[in-house]
Amino acid sequence: MLTSNTAVQVHQQDNNLVSVTNGHVSLEINLENGEVSCIGNHSSHVKGIRSAFRWQGREYSTDHYQNHELTTQEDIVREGFGKGIRLVVLHTASLLPKLEQHFYMYESSPYVLVQTAITGDEELKANRMAVIQSKTISLGGESGQDEPSILCVPFDNDKWVRYTVVKPPLDVESYEATALFAPQSRRGIVMGSLTHKVWKTGIRMQSEKSGQLEGLDLYGGAVSELTRDSQPHGYVKGKEWNLPWYLSGSMKTTVKVLKLTVRRIPGLRLNCLGRAVFRSDGTAGLRP
Repeated sequence: MLTSNTAVQVHQQDNNLVSVTNGHVSLEINLENGEVSCIGNHSSHVKGIRSAFRWQGREYSTDHYQNHELTTQEDIVREGFGKGIRLVVLHTASLLPKLEQHFYMYESSPYVLVQTAITGDEELKANRMAVIQSKTISLGGESGQDEPSILCVPFDNDKWVRYTVVKPPLDVESYEATALFAPQSRRGIVMGSLTHKVWKTGIRMQSEKSGQLEGLDLYGGAVSELTRDSQPHGYVKGKEWNLPWYLSGSMKTTVKVLKLTVRRIPGLRLNCLGRAVFRSDGTAGLRP
């Protein structure tokens, strides 16, 4: 077992598999193929995680790299999060920029913070970076009576855009945050960006089958009609740049948490259908 002065345990087996857990959520880092799995204690999981970026007109992911190495493990203390650890996985290949994945796990927290960074000897420019891509997503215990649902968060409130909940089959995109949840069991996965500076965050989910999620792409560089952009996302330039921190975690009471969040927004109220509404005079309240 690798040493740590926190309650987060780190194990490395055969130099290829690194497992990290705090009792609420676990990470499995495969240094042979560069893939990562995030598993919650309620059996929800996102497996086969890759990171990717668009460079010189082509998308490159951790699949394109031959070497994967755990380069950093350190104990950290961050205000608001408490004690935890930070792990850095470095992916290298000839003719490609270095790709880093930063993972933060804290004691007693059912989530992981993830950040992706690109470095090179010369100036790089790109307008899309994916911190989490996966084709294996499960809430645990899916059945025909408890199919997964997706919360789609609008980028803004222009054109009377609403929060919506959809079920597979689908091809949808949420902005800055989303929740994947099973209404009856209340199992769920919440994902979103924690900082909002350069990148516009999109979370695209796809599936061709009912009751299943077959594709997840959480990325910076979102552009669509709903972001009010008609041109591609602007390029980010430099010898080193990275994405904001992203949160990915499991929850048992997703629906309840979402409702409590809405109620705490000043000036908003929920009607009998759970929708926030405004009067025509600009004050909050129920429609007559």
